[in-house]
Amino acid sequence: MANEKEKQLFNSVRSVYIALAAYVSKVGEEIGMDKALKVLSRTFGEIGRYQGKKLKKILEKENPNATEAFEVIKNVPFSLGINLMIPEKDSSKVIARLDKCPIFECADVVGINPAVFCDNTAVPYYDMIAKELNPDLKFERNKIKSNQEDFCEEQIISK
Repeated sequence: MANEKEKQLFNSVRSVYIALAAYVSKVGEEIGMDKALKVLSRTFGEIGRYQGKKLKKILEKENPNATEAFEVIKNVPFSLGINLMIPEKDSSKVIARLDKCPIFECADVVGINPAVFCDNTAVPYYDMIAKELNPDLKFERNKIKSNQEDFCEEQIISK
């Protein structure tokens, strides 16, 4: 039953991201895609800053290391129906792999390069969350899915 709920949640999130990607595509036609993506990136960074401040209150620790920060950050993708596999985890680096990603899927549907869409949504969002928790942390995407069966790989590292 939980699996069905996760699927429904993921599909709902994907639908919202499809609408967002379609909107960004149309705005890009009006003002230029580079400009539309810059605004999108700044917006997701600001949302990440807000979320990071909320998560820092929950964590109640100053400057958590990568593992400690990941423990609160991971709740965000879980809340979107995204499962994570963790091939590497220590105090200075946590690598996470996602087998399904609403950003990849929505960009694919709308015809926006998934790497570009991710670079302007998830990357600034999670990077700002990490920086709010600890200014010495950084979020990076190492690999984006090349097809539906592939995986994305992201990491939180100490600078």
